[in-house]
Amino acid sequence: MTDEGSGKKRGFDFVTFDDHDSVDKIVIQKYHTVNAHNFEVRKALSKQEMASASSSQRGRSGSGNFGGGHGGDFSGNDNFGGGGTFSG
Repeated sequence: MTDEGSGKKRGFDFVTFDDHDSVDKIVIQKYHTVNAHNFEVRKALSKQEMASASSSQRGRSGSGNFGGGHGGDFSGNDNFGGGGTFSG
């Protein structure tokens, strides 16, 4: 996936699924290869979910950072059973 303004690669992308069961099966195996590219698979979180997760991390040891690395994020609400929808 590229940034529209600069044309540079963003380092992440999203795939959507029809149902949550498919997402759960995909994220069990954290790393996947698509078209000879390796991807780290994570569920995408809404801004509200990120804020909630971030606030629950306060007071705990560790950085509390989310993200980092490279790869595709998988969103939990559209199509994989029929092959998935890959944008990018």
